[in-house]
Amino acid sequence: MKKLKLVVLCVIVAVFCVFGQGCFSPYKYGGERVDLYTVAVNSIFKANGYISSGEVFRDPIIEVIEEDKYGRVLFYYYEGCGYYDKEHMYDVAYYNDSYTILIMQKKMDNYVYFYEDYCYESHKIEDTKSLKDGVFDYTKLKFSELKEQNDWNKEINEEKCVKKPLVVRNKENLNVSEKTFEKIISDYAKNTGYKGNDAIYRYNRYNTSDAYGRELYYVWGIGRDVYGEGVSLTSTAQYYEFAIIFNPDGSYTQDVCIIELQDTINCKDQILAFKQLNQWNEPYIFN
Repeated sequence: MKKLKLVVLCVIVAVFCVFGQGCFSPYKYGGERVDLYTVAVNSIFKANGYISSGEVFRDPIIEVIEEDKYGRVLFYYYEGCGYYDKEHMYDVAYYNDSYTILIMQKKMDNYVYFYEDYCYESHKIEDTKSLKDGVFDYTKLKFSELKEQNDWNKEINEEKCVKKPLVVRNKENLNVSEKTFEKIISDYAKNTGYKGNDAIYRYNRYNTSDAYGRELYYVWGIGRDVYGEGVSLTSTAQYYEFAIIFNPDGSYTQDVCIIELQDTINCKDQILAFKQLNQWNEPYIFN
């Protein structure tokens, strides 16, 4: 019996480490373009930073498309849950339904520079048959608007850039407790008509920070008792996807710190407005 309890405990700990926030992800980026990887994981909301095949984590697909005369890089980024294609001898990832085109302004020393909120555009994948050598076909896309927003072929303007240190793994949350996430989500759900008392929060994923230490997170949850009739096999469930911003000291204001997202692929404008509401990149006064 003791041995069985130990096995069960080990399984619980392993699941917590993978899906919770108490352990670091086993994945560490091993590709050559750490600079482009850093831009992507700091820009794409909901980014994992890896392709997962069961318990195996692999580098996301990163491919340079074009460079301008000042060294800007236009590139492709894709990640997701995948499997191994024996016929073509490469990993393919069909379970994430979008890919992203990004522009890095420059890399200098151990930092990358890019236009926050304007350096990327995500595209929904409508047809997985467009896969070629592990990359979805982006050749028919026009990048003129993205290039214009990022001053393509103009001199680099550092004043318009954010500066981020190179990273090889997406940051794990170490500062905010799961109880805090659960409280924020539960309060939101009840304020929007949810009647159950069950725990809704499931996991969080760090996205990026501003210049003063505010942190943006993607958070996922499931409410299994929408009408407050008790959790059962027939109870109505509701799935939630949120963006949450914490102040540098870990505090938050319930009315403005959380938004619910219906489309996490095309949410760039919504995230930008959310950041502005939370005074993103404005000086923070500690109480």
